[in-house]
Amino acid sequence: MLVAGIPKLARGDLAVAGWFLNECSDAARERVIAALERGLDAGARVLVLEPLSGRAVPWWDDAAARFAARGVATGSVRWQMQRPAWVAQMDKA
Repeated sequence: MLVAGIPKLARGDLAVAGWFLNECSDAARERVIAALERGLDAGARVLVLEPLSGRAVPWWDDAAARFAARGVATGSVRWQMQRPAWVAQMDKA
């Protein structure tokens, strides 16, 4: 997946990256993360939402450290969810 036309972020902007960075190639993800870092340096705000399974996003710890170095709070939210029986059955397959 190519990420083209990454906008230049400025003070007052809000960038939301939701559930797509894990779908990017390593090179495209690096370009997006670097653009978000530049935006943070310029005063923009950034919200990144990703599934935090270590297997699904092995790159996250590095990205989170890079964001944290710019004063961004990182964390995770976990909750138990009642899954329909057919979904629970698929998990066992």
